[in-house]
Amino acid sequence: MKKNVIIGIIIVAIIVIAIVAVKSNKNNIDMSREEVLALVRIVNSKENIYFEYTTNGNKTTKKVKGDIEVIESNGTITWTDYKNKEKYIINTTLKTVQKLDDMMASLSTMIRDNSFGVMNYLRNLSMEYKCIGEEKIKKSKAIHIELKDSEDTINIWIEKETGAILKITKGENIQEFSTQFNVVKAEEVKLPDLSEYEDPITQIKNMLQQ
Repeated sequence: MKKNVIIGIIIVAIIVIAIVAVKSNKNNIDMSREEVLALVRIVNSKENIYFEYTTNGNKTTKKVKGDIEVIESNGTITWTDYKNKEKYIINTTLKTVQKLDDMMASLSTMIRDNSFGVMNYLRNLSMEYKCIGEEKIKKSKAIHIELKDSEDTINIWIEKETGAILKITKGENIQEFSTQFNVVKAEEVKLPDLSEYEDPITQIKNMLQQ
């Protein structure tokens, strides 16, 4: 008798677990590649954003206001004006500045990407696409997708509400992002005073002459 009761309890438990699993799957989101691409375009269209992200522990900040973008990492500032097609690479440690010539600057300012390459991954139809579903990451609801080809498997978490990228993993490479909207002030993206900076080649020549 006791044996039958135990078997009955086990069967009921299995049925309950199965029902919960089915409900969980039904509540999960299965977004198409096109739907995720549309979601990512939301953040790509914003004009005032502050990004902070780490790549395997190395911190980078990115500020966007209007047509100006400023990226800073390990003492190097990349300042870009997308409207006027200008780009400067400034090394605050070595006190050097390199202004890209018109052709290179024009090419590098053709497309602004606030998705950190995710839009390109999604547009690459040779990569197999899979929507893992909705997950919670950094207290935000996120869409988890996987893209892979014969060489790489890339997992991406995208904030459901804003389209901001939260995390990207590619092999051992891990990038984690935080995003804030409408917090960047004009003075934060102003081109720094470069009067004390030299072109890298000029600096090397001056060092050799000393």
